[in-house]
Amino acid sequence: MELFNLSSAEYAISNIGLGRMKISRIGDLNDPFELLPFNIQDKKLRAAARLTRDQIAKTRGVLCFSQNWSNPVLWSHYADKHRGIALGFEVRDRFAIPVSYEKTLTEVEIDQLASSADPSEDFGRALLATKFEDWRYENEFRIFIDLTQHESEGGLYFCYFDSDLVLTSVVLGARCTVPIEQVRKLVSQYPHKVRVRQARMAFTKFEVTEDERYREKT
Repeated sequence: MELFNLSSAEYAISNIGLGRMKISRIGDLNDPFELLPFNIQDKKLRAAARLTRDQIAKTRGVLCFSQNWSNPVLWSHYADKHRGIALGFEVRDRFAIPVSYEKTLTEVEIDQLASSADPSEDFGRALLATKFEDWRYENEFRIFIDLTQHESEGGLYFCYFDSDLVLTSVVLGARCTVPIEQVRKLVSQYPHKVRVRQARMAFTKFEVTEDERYREKT
């Protein structure tokens, strides 16, 4: 499947040039309910849940994607108010976990948290990929990364593009000032075709769409 990661133009251009993406640390994500999608009113359960979250966050990072790039809110929140860039990747289905959006916190037993170092598939998905209903506009998919398999570079971790994470397309935001021909030249280093598009605001609905004036001639 093709999934999209939106960021500032600076980071996106760097990612294209170096063939890699920064792995986000769980503690740095913008939702304080990450790894805590549970009803933890009970004090002992709350302590166990926070301990579990902290243990997992030490060794796991995450790559975050959206299933599409047409939602203008995504560009406002994650791509520098439409000045940024969306990178599209072909990702193997078995690696990408779809986020589940829920209206209420999940009920959980303390013994489930105690065994979360090796959780069942269903509980593991609930733990790692459950968010509040109001995040649904993101249409998010996640790839979780074992940080112990990656070298730290100044405290940061990176995942390099490979056969499991193939750069397939680049979408310049409606307000992006990076020349499209510069990006097309940059992606020409790749051994496969990478499609480069310019976005614009749609004329008939609240959506971001391709500006066909910049479509590459075939």
